[in-house]
Amino acid sequence: MRFEIEDFAAVKLNSANFRSQLHGEEHVPAVDLGFTMDAPNTILSYFDGFLLSSLYYCSAASSGQKVIDGVDQVLPNLRFPKLKLPLKWEEDLTGYTLTIDLGLGGKSNLELSSCAVNGFEIEPKEGGTVQVGFRVQAVRLSEKDIGKLATLVQHDLQIQLTPPDVGGME
Repeated sequence: MRFEIEDFAAVKLNSANFRSQLHGEEHVPAVDLGFTMDAPNTILSYFDGFLLSSLYYCSAASSGQKVIDGVDQVLPNLRFPKLKLPLKWEEDLTGYTLTIDLGLGGKSNLELSSCAVNGFEIEPKEGGTVQVGFRVQAVRLSEKDIGKLATLVQHDLQIQLTPPDVGGME
């Protein structure tokens, strides 16, 4: 799995749990950030290649609508509308960089490196939107970063979430 948010995307920062984490014999400041975002259902391919077609279908196609060559088929309809949601996805990703746009871009952005990403919750919605919840865990925060993050809870933000650069992978 290679979950990422390549371009800045709208999310909501639902929670920030500030704590101390033991690294060797040293306690360092850490935080668990809980995010949710609405995304096109194609985001499901980050989790598994078969997840999109497992959860969605196109009712128009099943009623005889023709597929046009060269145009991706949209799957807007829930395959199991009575399925209890959200779905939990167990995956622990490490080495990510979280960038939060604070409004001016560039150097004003808040960047947290060596983050863990986990706690995925997937809530498919009729029409082709998926709400994805996830947790980003960061350590070795400065007092300035802690203060800024504390003021952002329950706000809509623009973030990037970049996986580690693994040499040779494309």
